Amino acid sequence: MMLFTAISAMILLVIAAISEAIIDIISHNYYKSVFKYLKRPGYWNPDWSWRNKYKFGDKQFGEKFKYSTTLFVCFTDAWHLFKAISKITLMASLLLTGAQFGLSVYLLPMFIISKIIHQSVFHLFYTYLLRAKL
Repeated sequence: MMLFTAISAMILLVIAAISEAIIDIISHNYYKSVFKYLKRPGYWNPDWSWRNKYKFGDKQFGEKFKYSTTLFVCFTDAWHLFKAISKITLMASLLLTGAQFGLSVYLLPMFIISKIIHQSVFHLFYTYLLRAKL
C-alpha cells in the first residue's frame, strides 16, 4: 500500500508540473509553443482567452455564465483549466503523502479544507489586498 501511495503521489506531482509548464509556456511564449498550432486560439492564447469569462468577451456585460469568473473559471480557457489541474493534483499529492503518517481518515476533509483556504486567501489578496488604489 505504501508503494502504491508513493507512486500515486508522484504521478500527481508530475501532472501538476506539466500543468504549470503549460501555463507558463502559453503565458510567456505562446507563439513559440506547440499550442499555437491547435485550433481555437481563443481558448489557448491567454492574450484573448481571458475574454471567454464574459458575455461578448467584454467585462462590462458581466459573466458569460453563472460563476464563470470565479467558481467555474476553469471551464473558460486553457490557462485556468491547467491552473486548476495543477492546484488540485498538487494538493492531492501532498494529502496522499500525509496518509503515510496515519492521516488517511482525514484525507477528504483535509483536501476540501485546503482547497477552500487556498482559494479564499488567493481571492482576498488578488481582489482586494494587491490591487493598486487609484
